[in-house]
Amino acid sequence: MAILLLKNIYYKNYSNITALLAPLIIITYNFYFLNLNIKERKRLGEN
Repeated sequence: MAILLLKNIYYKNYSNITALLAPLIIITYNFYFLNLNIKERKRLGEN
């Protein structure tokens, strides 16, 4: 019973952490790819 309770608490906390981290990861990925695209465009424009 205690193990099930701990698992429940763990999964709730884990889902909260992922819910907080997911948007941050998405934002950082978007910025990273945006910067890559800008660099590629500049390089293509120079040629």
